[in-house]
Amino acid sequence: MDVQRNAVISNYTGNIVKVIIQDVRTRWWSTYRMIERIEYIAENLGSLIGARLVDCKGLSVDDWAILAHIRITQSTMARWQMILEGQNYVTSSLVVFAVWQIRRSYVTMIEEEMTLEPDRNLAKVLLADFDQRYHPEVDGMIMYMSKATTGRGTGM
Repeated sequence: MDVQRNAVISNYTGNIVKVIIQDVRTRWWSTYRMIERIEYIAENLGSLIGARLVDCKGLSVDDWAILAHIRITQSTMARWQMILEGQNYVTSSLVVFAVWQIRRSYVTMIEEEMTLEPDRNLAKVLLADFDQRYHPEVDGMIMYMSKATTGRGTGM
C-alpha cells in the first residue's frame, strides 16, 4: 500500500490505495474481482518483487495471459452477480434475464470462431456447471414451472 501511496506511476497517482482481493468460493464473481484487482496493481507488485521487498515469485507472461482469459470469460457472470446483489433496488425481476444472458455468453464464447481455445475450454466447463444448476430447455430457453425446482448447488 505504501508503494501505491508513493507511486509516480500514473495508474496510481492520486487514486485510492487498493489491496489484493482474495477469491471466495461462494461468490461467483469474486474470481473476476480478484483478477481485475491484481491486474490493476500489477505494476506495484512487480516493483516490490523486483526490489526484493517481498518474498515471492512474480507471475510469468503465460500466467498473466491465463488470468486475462479467465477474467474475460467471467465478465458477464461478474456483472450480473454484482447487479443481483444490489440492496437499494429490486433485483428479482432481473433474475430470469440474468440467467439467460449469462448462459448465452458462455454459449457464444464456445461457438465464436475467434474465441481462443483456453477461453472456449473454460466456457465449456462453466456452461456445464451452469446447466446442472438451472436446467435450461432447448436453446437455453427458460421455462416457467408451476412448482419450484432447483438444480445442483443452488442452495435449496
